[in-house]
Amino acid sequence: DEAHLYHFDAFRLDKPAEAVALGLAEILEEGGPLLVEWPERVQPVLPENGLWVRLRWVDDSRRALQLDAHGSRSEALLRQFRKAAFGG
Repeated sequence: DEAHLYHFDAFRLDKPAEAVALGLAEILEEGGPLLVEWPERVQPVLPENGLWVRLRWVDDSRRALQLDAHGSRSEALLRQFRKAAFGG
């Protein structure tokens, strides 16, 4: 399988334009799945459609997971995930 999973870490970026200068547009053009750390720093240059995954600490040993789908493809993926993970 020739599939690629892309990763972009925006933690040290000050402006969304820096993400474009670092090649984010080219990654998006590839069309594969993209994981973005600190997406709020580059949100203006991200596509409107996507599946947002947020992790937050609940306490010292537990994290909470929040999934938000934006767009029909992401909504379908989230439905498939929920069905596979939780049944129904």
